[in-house]
Amino acid sequence: LTGFDLPLINARGAQVFHRFTGFDLRLPSEDRRRNPHSPFLHGFVPPFKESAQRQYIEMLRQHVDVFFVQDPEMQQFMPEARVLPRGLALTDWPYVGVRPNPRPLVVHAPSNAAVKGSHFIVRALEELSREGLRFDFRLLERVPHSEAQAWYRRADIIVDQIMIGATGVLTLEAWALGKPCVTYLREDLFQPFYGTRDLPVANATPVTIKSVLARLIKDHDWRLHLARRGRETVETFH
Repeated sequence: LTGFDLPLINARGAQVFHRFTGFDLRLPSEDRRRNPHSPFLHGFVPPFKESAQRQYIEMLRQHVDVFFVQDPEMQQFMPEARVLPRGLALTDWPYVGVRPNPRPLVVHAPSNAAVKGSHFIVRALEELSREGLRFDFRLLERVPHSEAQAWYRRADIIVDQIMIGATGVLTLEAWALGKPCVTYLREDLFQPFYGTRDLPVANATPVTIKSVLARLIKDHDWRLHLARRGRETVETFH
């Protein structure tokens, strides 16, 4: 968090466009107040002191002409920012879809386990396995993206995150492949954004993750519905 180059850019008369990416803008105190499942409520330690973060954002406001964020979850922390949704090169992610599978493969690939809620996800799957539900599980951590992508194509269910409340990159990749995705989308933010009450995810939080996974593992028709809705959504919005 420096921005020391911005006054020099301004001095040359150039316009400045700034895109926030996540925890550079997501203020811990505000996220705890707005999001009942915030990672900050589950032990996640922010990378910056909030006082320094606020000072940095105010400094940016003095030098930046236009701010961008990727979704309405980020926009709540800076209402004047324009939403420029994440994009995905769909030619690199052809539709695969899902087929009936009596033992579905569940894949979870956390970029940051503390942020994604991986502890809750793994615990829920372990409990379901002990209770006799038949499925396979693959946890992908620190693997090359090409290897991860191969597992995504094989997956019957992809789990992204259950605490942030917004689409991640993995959500978009799952949608493009036509794989049902378990993620937490805040309905107050994303129903208006996508223009539908039928959000194309198996919406889950730390409280509901076990029941959502159980239903999705058992219900191929729901998996198929989410697969089709996900591909439609990524084609339309991303």
